[in-house]
Amino acid sequence: DLRSVMSQHKVDEDTIENQLIPYLEDYYEAKFEIEEDVAVGELVSASEFPDHAWYVNDGTGSGHAWWTDQTEAWIEIDLGFPCTISTMKIWWWGYSDCDDYDVLAEIDGSFVKVRSRADEVRKNSFNARGEIQGWEGRTTKVRLELRNGKNKDPWYGKYYFGIREINLNGKQHIFTDNISLNRSVTTNVADTGSELVDGDMETFWTSNNKISWIVVKFKGLCALDHVLIDWVDDIQGNQTIQYLVGGKPHDSSAMGTYNRVDSTGLGAQLKILLQGANFYSIRQVSAFGTCFSSREFFKKKVTRGFADPKKAYSKYVLSDIEGIIDGFVCDSCF
Repeated sequence: DLRSVMSQHKVDEDTIENQLIPYLEDYYEAKFEIEEDVAVGELVSASEFPDHAWYVNDGTGSGHAWWTDQTEAWIEIDLGFPCTISTMKIWWWGYSDCDDYDVLAEIDGSFVKVRSRADEVRKNSFNARGEIQGWEGRTTKVRLELRNGKNKDPWYGKYYFGIREINLNGKQHIFTDNISLNRSVTTNVADTGSELVDGDMETFWTSNNKISWIVVKFKGLCALDHVLIDWVDDIQGNQTIQYLVGGKPHDSSAMGTYNRVDSTGLGAQLKILLQGANFYSIRQVSAFGTCFSSREFFKKKVTRGFADPKKAYSKYVLSDIEGIIDGFVCDSCF
């Protein structure tokens, strides 16, 4: 039956997009919209006793601790990808907590102070647990700078600071690919647009119409993170950013003046509406995200039809079906 259906190559592309978008919505929500501890298992460094630093984010809740016998120290977690942090939690070790510290976050390549001890709500005096509200900006590293150590631990009597666990609850932004590079582009100006996605900073696109538009077609259905607009001069007029599915807006930003739009969403095309100026001049449009092909969606859909796709027999049948899907020829699929 699958072979028979797939022999009908001519399928309307908008229909395909509309039929498959629910699977991308489910995948996107499960993977990227649910908050989690983004620090678990990531690289940790510290000013002293670095071999113990990994205890703070091993995710086990074992109670093992990193400590230091210095009155000033630091510990840093490299998150690997940009993350939005909603809350930070610290589980201190014994009485070796800290009443004078700063939280630094690496945002856009530079460390900035985002929180301090004054922002921590702490419970208990022994093995205290503290919670700090998150901050704005996509964070790649979090560094805790500790000062004025006073309380030595009750076990060894020499460690001023000790931390059992650091939790950073938030969302990862792992979309680092420019999915618009060298893709097909149409604009309100006939036979133009390729210069917007060619990666060449010496070329640029111009429109002299007060109401103009740009449409970039992606390679598949995509989960998008943000869009950059590189203007030749200053931002001109107002812009609305839309992600299209089946030719219609699926996600849309508010009208504004943008050179960067942090708008997560799903789409097969990017549409930029331009208005409010006499002309527009743009070097590059860059959309960042990750894309999925028709075959990948078909495979996800088939897998969901099995009660337990990991069982030996299920895996055997799935492998056979996936082989058929890999050989599928569809002129209008992506």
